[in-house]
Amino acid sequence: MTTTVREYLESWLAAVRVTLEQTAWTNYRTVLRSYVIPWIGHALLTELSEDDVSGLYGSCSRHGGHRRCGGGCDRLECTDGRPLSKTTVRLAWRA
Repeated sequence: MTTTVREYLESWLAAVRVTLEQTAWTNYRTVLRSYVIPWIGHALLTELSEDDVSGLYGSCSRHGGHRRCGGGCDRLECTDGRPLSKTTVRLAWRA
């Protein structure tokens, strides 16, 4: 069976919900669903590369938010937002 990053992270969120304080869990969910999953959620865990993860954090550290490209594809671009705070990037990295 092949698992995507999205499937893994959604499963992880459900599993840790009972072990984290509500605020911490909500912060993780927000960061994962707003930045991590849209950027690399489609990738298979077995094929996720260091470059994929580095690209996510580097781009979001510089440019922040994301949007779908205008070409009708599923690719996301991290070009329209303000840089994410160091705290937000660290939170995404921890998850």
